[in-house]
Amino acid sequence: MTKLDKSLTNRLQQWLDTPPAERDLKEGATMMLQLNHNRALYNSAMQRPEKFAAKVEYELKKFLKIRLHDMSMAEVVELEQDVMPRVEALINASESIDEPVISTDEEKPEGTVAKGKRADHATLPPEIQALWDDNGRRYHAISILFNELKAMSDLEPCDRFAKLQVLDKTEKAYREALAKYDGFDASATPPAPTPEKPHEESADALSDQPQTGDVDTTNNVAKINAARKTISKFRKRLAELEPDAADRPATVAKIERALKVLFAAGGGISDKTATELKELGVDVEA
Repeated sequence: MTKLDKSLTNRLQQWLDTPPAERDLKEGATMMLQLNHNRALYNSAMQRPEKFAAKVEYELKKFLKIRLHDMSMAEVVELEQDVMPRVEALINASESIDEPVISTDEEKPEGTVAKGKRADHATLPPEIQALWDDNGRRYHAISILFNELKAMSDLEPCDRFAKLQVLDKTEKAYREALAKYDGFDASATPPAPTPEKPHEESADALSDQPQTGDVDTTNNVAKINAARKTISKFRKRLAELEPDAADRPATVAKIERALKVLFAAGGGISDKTATELKELGVDVEA
């Protein structure tokens, strides 16, 4: 791994933290040249600093983001060379059977197609069914990001870094969820207890009573699925909002209401999801 010059990273941070009117544009342009080796851009910035000040700031912010992740430009290129072929194999395999699935077997990196939706899907626990539903949304996001990055192929790797990071994270989450879905052993799930039949009541008497068991179960599954969709939808929206956005409190409230419905219906969320929601300011204990 290439060892980064921490002093340069600190200088970048200090320069960008300085109010624009007080920045030494020559210093900024020199650091930019050191990072992107674009002599023509450097000369333009030196000759017309007022016009190119915003461009210098943009370039330095871009490189600072990468360096704060402790990555060199070579490592960004390596990330792209790892992520793009992996995602392309997923998309090609999925399109061949018109379903967003792929093998989770790490010994077959060429991307053999998995079985798809399980025949027993409808009888699986809601949290296992949700893995498939969530992966449908992940696949859609993966496809969009992949095609956006292909359209940006003429840009430098550092310009594609942010999208590459998201694509890498989303694709790995997709494979992890599919592995859990494919690997779930339904036979290991204990059967629901059979309600005891009252001894002193006749069949006619029982038929007069409201038979709510099946209805309640169906309603709970529907509530759990609806709540999960709401949480997923607004979690993504919340992550994109600025901290002081006017609609942020309302978005948080919608997620917290959905969590209450989910928990009341017997559903739950993963530790990873709970952590992400907490970091976004959501009270997961609400």
